[in-house]
Amino acid sequence: MDIERTEIHQVIDELNMTYGKTNDINFDLLKWETHSAPGISKEYTQQLINEDIGNDYDIFLGILWNKFGTKTKIADSGTEEEFHHALKRFESGENIQILFYFKSEPIPFDKIDPEQISKINKFKEYLREKK
Repeated sequence: MDIERTEIHQVIDELNMTYGKTNDINFDLLKWETHSAPGISKEYTQQLINEDIGNDYDIFLGILWNKFGTKTKIADSGTEEEFHHALKRFESGENIQILFYFKSEPIPFDKIDPEQISKINKFKEYLREKK
């Protein structure tokens, strides 16, 4: 998924130069790697990321391929926990868009983890049910 993580920066730049400039809007890419500091927590590590990222975003964009992620205290991965946080905001009436994409490119044999694939498929089914 490394190429997607690189290319998303180019997409954000293009959006800012086109749509953003003409509509007086600025898009910022918030990622745990750049917007959260390492640290320790009395609760759990994902909570630090949640607090650092906060609620100051209008679009939640999730992308999954071959890895669902690391289990947190309250979800099967940080991505899932972040998604549920955004979904809760949406369901409470906040003006937030939620976009989720799944890469369909074949997974190299040495990167196949049946447990991770199972979690991704379970999450996809959950999203289908939620519509």
